[in-house]
Amino acid sequence: MDDLRDITLFADMARARSFSAAAARLTLPASTLSCRIAELQRGWGTKFLHRTTRRVDLTEAGTLFLARCAQIVEAARHTRQDLCDLTQTPRGTLHLSVTPDFGTSFLAPMLASFCQTHPGLDLHLGLSPARVDMLGGA
Repeated sequence: MDDLRDITLFADMARARSFSAAAARLTLPASTLSCRIAELQRGWGTKFLHRTTRRVDLTEAGTLFLARCAQIVEAARHTRQDLCDLTQTPRGTLHLSVTPDFGTSFLAPMLASFCQTHPGLDLHLGLSPARVDMLGGA
């Protein structure tokens, strides 16, 4: 996971072409950003940047790495969003058993709106004056 974090940091810095600008946007010290990218370069065994006191340019390897990193970072962001959607959106089957009076008086007016708000739910509504054991089925 450190590699993914460092790849994200590299991509942000490479787009900004400035350690200080990227560090400010990422709310990191520029020295931390510099160390993380130096470690990334050591780990990959190549130099991604030409640095001078006035500018930061990408090497040929850095340009290739940035193109691939952008794809990886974007895929990771989409995956995170998909997982958030999956865990925060109600899905599955909802079984309700209520008395006919309660169902028609209170639930019926809300059901259409509820079903539109939660399309991932399959609603099973039982109307019965008898008490129902939803877990035991009796």
